[in-house]
Amino acid sequence: HRERYRCLRENVMFVVREYNENLSALSPAERRLFAERLHFLDRKIAPGLTKLSWASKQITEVFLKDVRRVCQEVARLISEYQRSNRLVQRAVRAMASTQP
Repeated sequence: HRERYRCLRENVMFVVREYNENLSALSPAERRLFAERLHFLDRKIAPGLTKLSWASKQITEVFLKDVRRVCQEVARLISEYQRSNRLVQRAVRAMASTQP
């Protein structure tokens, strides 16, 4: 049982890290922009904080895989948005620096 709980703890920590990385990657304005996705992620995590039976190996594995998938999806969306935003900012600066 000890090994199983060690693996479970490790997987939970992966979720915590991914969730925290998503939040820390966002400015306050971006948090408002991504509020719907973050709320969806919070709803996915909520059963693990309230009603999930951590004693059931199969349920916890499915839960953790699903939550990690959603965390990674949100991270991908954040990354794509921020990359696109940087490209737009560069293009605007380039246009502003050209003289007619």
